[in-house]
Amino acid sequence: MNTVGLEVDDFDQIGELVFDTSQLGFSLEETTRAQDALIVFGGAGTAGSGILASSSSNTFKSLLPGATLEIKEASQQPVTITVSSSNEDVIAGVKAMVDSYNSFREKLAELTEYNTETSTASVLTGDGTALRLDIDMSRLLSGRFSGAGSIQSLAALGIDLNEDGTLTFHESEFKARYAENPEAVEQFLAAEQLGVADKFDDLIERLAGQGTSLLSRRIETLKSKIDDGNDRVDFLNERLDVQRERLFMQFYQMELAIGKMQSNLSVIDSIKPLEPLSIKLQG
Repeated sequence: MNTVGLEVDDFDQIGELVFDTSQLGFSLEETTRAQDALIVFGGAGTAGSGILASSSSNTFKSLLPGATLEIKEASQQPVTITVSSSNEDVIAGVKAMVDSYNSFREKLAELTEYNTETSTASVLTGDGTALRLDIDMSRLLSGRFSGAGSIQSLAALGIDLNEDGTLTFHESEFKARYAENPEAVEQFLAAEQLGVADKFDDLIERLAGQGTSLLSRRIETLKSKIDDGNDRVDFLNERLDVQRERLFMQFYQMELAIGKMQSNLSVIDSIKPLEPLSIKLQG
């Protein structure tokens, strides 16, 4: 069985197979012609006026917004599809936000800790920028979000701000509030400019975004100080090199002078004292 010139453009339907048996001495009979999957979308009593859609992959992605339908087998009877909202994605997103924020708070506490027992400071103890991060984040999460609907605080959704700055997520409270009014919850979290997500994103951009954010300016300041410090170190190293050479020459000259003194002392030590003269007088 040979296949010759198989190109998608040669087929009437995507995925259709073409067999060329002209050189094999036998032929094949087509029992079922390839065709796209068809679905009539509409009410059970209005099939004649429904929407006819086709798919070459048995998957329909554009019939229902945000939903994908996959056809497993043909059906001559109407099939009822029930679409309901789910809070799983929302809960997963809130959990991820809480976990990420708590990780940030734990790292910030570690870097700003002061050990009173050992009187040891951490690398960012007393740092103004770290303090600003702490204050601004806490103010946002503990404050009220006006204009984002009937819900105006994270606490109303079961997200509490603890004394150490971390968050606690009470999932059961969140589920109850979501079941009561999912639209209000979604508006509070995702409303453009006024929702938690956009306000959080705006704050993070002001604190840590590229360009003129708080941390960007702080990093540039530290980088400038480091560069100035390196330049100062290079200058002092040059001064030390000059001083070392000067001291080396002075010690060298002192060593020469001491060598001459030792040489002179050797000469003096080599001189023998004169023997006393003995004179006899005869009378």
